[in-house]
Order: sequence, then structure tokens, then C-alpha cells
Amino acid sequence: MAACAAAACAAALAPAGALAGSASASLGGLVFQLVDLNPSDGVTPSMVFDSLTDAEPGMSYDQHTPDSYVYGYSEEYGVLYQPGAGGYTETRVATDALSSAAQVGLPGAQFQAVASWHLKYTLSPNTALITMMTAAVGVVPEGSYAHSRVEFQNELENGRRSFGALRTRENGLPDTAQGTLYGSVRSDATSLVGHFTMSARATASAPAVPALGAVSPVPEPAEWALLLAGLAVLGCLTLRRRQAGPALLRALSFAGLAMAGGHAAAAQNASLNIGSWEYRLIDLAPQDGIAPLLNYTPGGASLTSSIYYTPNDQLKDTAGLPISYSDRYGHASALVTTEGMALSSQSSRQLLASGIQELLFTLTPNTLVEFTVLGHTELKVDKPTYAYTRTFMNLTLLSDHAISSASDFTELKQSGARDFTLSGVLVSQDEAATGTLSLIGSAVVYAVPEPATWGMLLGGLGVVGMAAVRRRTAAP
Repeated sequence: MAACAAAACAAALAPAGALAGSASASLGGLVFQLVDLNPSDGVTPSMVFDSLTDAEPGMSYDQHTPDSYVYGYSEEYGVLYQPGAGGYTETRVATDALSSAAQVGLPGAQFQAVASWHLKYTLSPNTALITMMTAAVGVVPEGSYAHSRVEFQNELENGRRSFGALRTRENGLPDTAQGTLYGSVRSDATSLVGHFTMSARATASAPAVPALGAVSPVPEPAEWALLLAGLAVLGCLTLRRRQAGPALLRALSFAGLAMAGGHAAAAQNASLNIGSWEYRLIDLAPQDGIAPLLNYTPGGASLTSSIYYTPNDQLKDTAGLPISYSDRYGHASALVTTEGMALSSQSSRQLLASGIQELLFTLTPNTLVEFTVLGHTELKVDKPTYAYTRTFMNLTLLSDHAISSASDFTELKQSGARDFTLSGVLVSQDEAATGTLSLIGSAVVYAVPEPATWGMLLGGLGVVGMAAVRRRTAAP
């Protein structure tokens, strides 16, 4: 399939007459595969869907066509061809494949073709959904700008997501790439709604030739001064917003927690423990003679442990050492290493323990890697208190031509204990790739005011409101 896609891509990119630049992108052979993760539950794996497809060449500017903006749109399967004096776009959409092509041959023309396919579906409980499709991209710039890209995204409402893309380099040289895009998501004990999208985009544009004797305007010295002054002011404002942003968010968050927990005395605790990463490699091209291999980058780990106990006060460690905090209301601890993380918060007021683990690695070409991390979380909530634990996982793999990513998420918001598994799949193409594993965990406890406290709070707000009304009435 990949060879056929590459041949079709090369044929589409063959020089044609006076056309200066061309780009093409295609996805084909879409396959959905269901895997039963719990055969004992008696539920047959299923995927019920309602598809919506569209082929959209996109907005094209062609100064050589009387109606400069050339645009076409269709919501049907089939071929959509949109010509202009300076080039054309073409898109093809089928039930399991799509492609886009754009060509440009006159200065000042821009053509972009976009074909997309969207699917909304419902996935049965305890089911893994695997997606596979062949991909090919190619460009022949010939003095113009040309770029092509294909991608897919599959996302469930529980936060699990897989993404893959193949693209051409943007260095002004002819370029082609082909491969197989692969993704996997899974449901929990309930049915989940999902959204799957794939698209192929091809862009070709040629720079306009300035009119004879035309000179680009140069700002006067006074205008330069005003411009630089404006940029300086903008830079200062941006810097202030960046510096104030996180502190302000923490202050607002903890101000709310402090107000809510001022008079509560119930104890509560939240704990989160996550083990080390495990992975499994699959060789997607045994014929290339390259043994699948994953290497963690030495010194490439980023570890952060934090405990927040007031809006502006925190304990923090970035060296993989344990930290702890205690006061008369409770205590918290946090530890993040390359082997995992352990977070705990116990208080009758509010405490937040968090951890961030980021690891870097390299992966051989044409290799599938499935990452898994196991964890355990416990929660005790005695009203009027509130607590939760949350864990986010993000995986990313990058190379010159390809992007692959996956994410997973879990949380516990009610009293109890449970084990959990986070997982994701990444795939490299015909070149080595670098990747990132990222885990973000948090264990949070805080208190909710008693009914009497709510009454006092509302009464206080009423007094403040009446005072404001009196001041407004007395004002001249």
C-alpha cells in the first residue's frame, strides 16, 4: 500500500507544462480494529457511528483570475476540481481514503487544497479501538512555496487521544515521504463517544512580482521611533502578564480554598502513587535490518515536586528528593524520580501536592512503541470537605517528516481506592525520532464551609452590598 501511495504521489508531482510548483497529500486504506479488553464482561466489542465527510479546496488567491478568490466546497464523496488562471486545486474523498493536490504556475497565485473526513461514533465498554492508514506526501517547489501534510486525530470523551501526521520539509527542495499512521484509544467500564478526523492538505504559492519601479516604503525616522517604543511597551506588558499570571492564578485558587475552608474541621486525605514506565516495541519493517531500540536520553529527565500551602508559599524540588510540609491542620509530602512519583495530602483545610515527570528518549525508524504506567490512588472525603487526585499522561514523538502523540487521563473524586493504568502508542516512520514522556499528578484536599458559615458569608455580602448602595445614593 505504501509503495502504491508513493507511486501515486510521484505521478501527481510530475512537472506539467509551465507549472512552477506542486504539492500532493494522500491517506488511504483506513482500517478500524476492535479489541475486547475484558472478555468476561459479556459485552461484544462494537463501534456505532454516523459519518460526516467533506472535501474543501480552501481559499485560493489568484491575481490572474478576474474573480481573484477562487473557492469550492462539497459535502459529498467524490472529486472536486477548482481551476484558476494561475493553477488549480483538486480533492478526492472516499469512504476510506482522501487526497489533495495543488499546482501553481504564475507569480501572485496561491492555491490550497484540503480534504477532510470526520466520524462521530460510540465505543462499547472495555474496548480498544486501533486505527491504521497509509500516508504519502510530496512537493516539487520549482521556485515557489510548496508544502503538504496529512494527519489524523482520534479522541474519546474520557480524555484519551491519539494523533499522527506526515509532512514535507519546508526548505525549498523537492521532498517526498510515505508511511503508516497508527493510533489506539480505549474505553473504560462505560460506553464513550469518540471523534475521529483525518485530513490531507496541499499548498502551492508563487511570490508576486513587484511592478517595475515599485519600491517598498521605508518608515521615516520618527515612525521607527514610534514603532520601537510601541514594541517596547507591548513587550513590558507581555512580560508583566507572564510574571503575574501563574502567581495570580495560584492566589485566586488558594483565596477561594481559604475562604471555603476557614471554619471546617473535618479531616481528609488524598494520595497518588505511580510506578515506572514500561514499554513494548514492535518492528514494523523487519526487512530494513534495523533492530527496534528505545534509548532514554542521559540527563534528559526533568523532575519537579511541589507542595502549595498558601497562595504565595510553596516547597519545591527539582533534584528527585522528597519534600514535606506540616502544620497544625495536617501534612503533605511529594517525591518525583525517574522511577515514578508519590504524592500525599492530609488536612482539615487545604493542601496541594503535585509532581511533574518528563523523560526524553530516541526511537529507531519504523518502530511502534506502546508505553504503560501503573498507578494507585486513594481518597478519603468526610463532608464538609472535598478532595481529588488527577493524573495526566502525554506522549510525543517527532522527526523531520512525522509527528505522533497520545494522551491519557484519570481522576478520583469520591472516597475509595483503585488501581489504574495509563497507556499510549507512538509510531516512527522511515527515520529515527526523538520523544517525550510526560506525567503530571496532583493530590488536592480542601474544605467546604458549614451551613452556618455560608449564612455568615451571605450576610456579610449583604452588608457590603447595602453599604455600596448607600454610597452610590449619597454621591453627588
